[in-house]
Amino acid sequence: IPEAPATPERLFLSIDYGTSNATSAGLYGAWSRPLPCGLRAVRLDGYYYDGRATGRQKTDAEYADDLEAKFGALKSQLLVILDPSAASFRAELRRRGWRVRDAVNDVIDGIRTQARMLRAGEYKLVNVPGNRQAISDYGAYLWDSKAQARGEDRPLKQNDHTKDDERYFLHTVFGFGAGTASDAARAAVR
Repeated sequence: IPEAPATPERLFLSIDYGTSNATSAGLYGAWSRPLPCGLRAVRLDGYYYDGRATGRQKTDAEYADDLEAKFGALKSQLLVILDPSAASFRAELRRRGWRVRDAVNDVIDGIRTQARMLRAGEYKLVNVPGNRQAISDYGAYLWDSKAQARGEDRPLKQNDHTKDDERYFLHTVFGFGAGTASDAARAAVR
């Protein structure tokens, strides 16, 4: 979409952190109730850095500097939803005063939450330069055919970093279950 149709009630920064893989961060807006158009969440902007493509991996401090430069003015309004495996980066962000919660990392259920919200028109991306990678990755996200032959549903671990940060946000904030650990994590971000 060209822009968010209303000012979001809440802001989130969701991050898929990579040391040897790309790091992707999305700035998200959310509403507690759907807007008249049905929208509940929007990716407002993004950050993407691929150390493999550039030939230079960044440190935790450099990534934190980048996020401060791009999103720092919103820091007091943001809750960061972070890749749960990013312990050192979590510590760096907290040291700098960011509020950080671990993402719910249920891959298949998270993909279902994202697909449900996309299909229902509840989630959209704003067409801005910071979201270009996230938009283009929709055409590059693939399922693992070898895993499918074994009866498993699993995406390939390529072209998935923006999709992972989207999934972390959407499933952590909007996913649902019946008394699961996911529910406890979602309660922590509300």
